[in-house]
Amino acid sequence: MNKKQIKKLIQEAFTDNVYGKYPYSHRAGEEDQPTPDFEAEWSAFSDRLLKNPKIDEVVEFAKILVNDKDMLADVLEVIGTNKSIGTAFMRQMDFTDKFDDLLKDKENIA
Repeated sequence: MNKKQIKKLIQEAFTDNVYGKYPYSHRAGEEDQPTPDFEAEWSAFSDRLLKNPKIDEVVEFAKILVNDKDMLADVLEVIGTNKSIGTAFMRQMDFTDKFDDLLKDKENIA
């Protein structure tokens, strides 16, 4: 999956009917912002983090995920809808190896 496809996936997840009223609005009263406006704003936001990252902004983004478990759960859910991205994250954290070890331990006990 390439960068454009990932962007599109995230945009679709956050602009559908369920997430259109998402509680983490960046500005009060603007949940009804037209989709094209949001898409442009989201694109600018993600470009800023990816193309010209300031370490403070990247750290702030990470802190949001660490401090807000509901937001983290929502992001993980979106990531989990794409097998290649989810697998890449699990591989980066060595989870697949740990999970395989857990399964082997269960088989040895049974």
